[in-house]
Amino acid sequence: MAELFQLKGKTIYRLLFSTDTTQAPIDVIDIYHTRFQIEFGFRDAKQFARLENSQARTGNKLYFYFNTTLTTVNIAKVMKLSNPQTRENSFPMATYRILFHTTLLLSRFFRMFAFNPNSIKNRQHVNKLLYFGSMAA
Repeated sequence: MAELFQLKGKTIYRLLFSTDTTQAPIDVIDIYHTRFQIEFGFRDAKQFARLENSQARTGNKLYFYFNTTLTTVNIAKVMKLSNPQTRENSFPMATYRILFHTTLLLSRFFRMFAFNPNSIKNRQHVNKLLYFGSMAA
């Protein structure tokens, strides 16, 4: 099946194949689209969520680790889609990784020093610290 679409004024052709001759062409396109979304999820998990860095050896621990890293990538994607300013831009997974790490680190400091980050006086400073080191969108 050939797919035809316009991209920046150019006509683009893609050939998509299926061994099921009774399958509707739109289903083939949907399956290819879904497959590549899964591939992008694994790519992001490998690059940014350290999917391949587990030192676990047992099945349950590996299962938990894989679910945790893939869930982290999905949460970051949901956060990106829920923000109207970043919805159309590329996916800055590195920024979300830094944000998650900084949030964890700051929450430990806040608990250790009995500091209230939600007070009106401290909120502006806490926001500056949260986004310290993240890339500009």
